[in-house]
Amino acid sequence: MSRRKLVIIVLVSLLGVGGYLLWLLFSRETLLQVAEKVLLGIEKKDARLLMRYLSNEEKNLAGLNEENLQRFLNSFFNKGFQGFQRDGAPIIEISEVFHSLSLTQGYRHPDGREKSITITVAMTDEGIKAVNLTNTIFFASLYLDWPESLPRTGKNAAKLYAEKISKELSSLKTSGLNGVVQQPISGPSKFFTWEELIRRYEKIASPK
Repeated sequence: MSRRKLVIIVLVSLLGVGGYLLWLLFSRETLLQVAEKVLLGIEKKDARLLMRYLSNEEKNLAGLNEENLQRFLNSFFNKGFQGFQRDGAPIIEISEVFHSLSLTQGYRHPDGREKSITITVAMTDEGIKAVNLTNTIFFASLYLDWPESLPRTGKNAAKLYAEKISKELSSLKTSGLNGVVQQPISGPSKFFTWEELIRRYEKIASPK
């Protein structure tokens, strides 16, 4: 092989590698971009979009597919979210330690009610994925009639969670999903059926 041909091959290879690196640099989605897309997917009840950003772990644990997620969005979530419009700019929190980002968007209903949705996304081996998305969507609906004076943690909150889920149990069982995936403070994510969620919150609420 002549020296000239060798030089050409090397240059072409370098251009190819450089082009690939530029493609990676400019085509890769950011945490914020994914969080915004997931939020929009929830608002538009777009199961196909949301499935793109669900981790394989959550899909497998909850038995999720596009059809049953769409049913859940169209039924239970739509009932709790209907009429609400964005209120103000989102609040962004970044965790460099966990390579994650949380986006909290406020909403207001014409009748004066307020609520919020918090989307958390993180960098994983599968790319950027939403964290426990079914849990996020479910509790965004469940907060619909939340008393303003009541914190969303603690025994009193757990008691109200149990009562609310029990009240909605019949509609939840026909909503398309059998439960949600939650991430504990430590340990792997776990799937909870609606009945298991009720028992879990009743246990937290019970006096020791």
